[in-house]
Amino acid sequence: MFKINDVIVYENGGVCQIRDIGVPDFITTGQVYYKLQPLNTTGNIIYVKLENKHMLRYTISKKQAEQYVGSLPELKGIYNKNNKFREKEYAEILKTGDYKQYLEVYKGIELEKSKRSLIGKNLNTTDDRNLKKIEKLICSEFSVAMEISEEEVRQKMMAACF
Repeated sequence: MFKINDVIVYENGGVCQIRDIGVPDFITTGQVYYKLQPLNTTGNIIYVKLENKHMLRYTISKKQAEQYVGSLPELKGIYNKNNKFREKEYAEILKTGDYKQYLEVYKGIELEKSKRSLIGKNLNTTDDRNLKKIEKLICSEFSVAMEISEEEVRQKMMAACF
């Protein structure tokens, strides 16, 4: 069971700290909840029923995060030329929680972005949105694991891609 002050990943809310475990004042059923504080935003609180603890997991270790970033040069980027297929594929990958696949998506979009910039073009809106989403997922957890800022994680990932 998770404890108060544990830093965890909530599948819908990113990296959070458990602030409390108990019955919130506004609940009349007596059900017990985890009270989560997202680390990247202030003021937001997320309540998750104890019975939904399968939606929570501990963050990866520093060693795992470093291994993932170190593996970026060998990974092939995922970038299907078919926009509709690519969007569907990315949506499925985002549900997996698989950092290897996250990094393959990240690398695929970054490589496409680099190709386009050489000819004076930008990413399309959907790719740009997916890049930001995948970057946030990776960088928020890796920054906690590696004990560095999200920007430093982003820089390490960019350096490993190119």
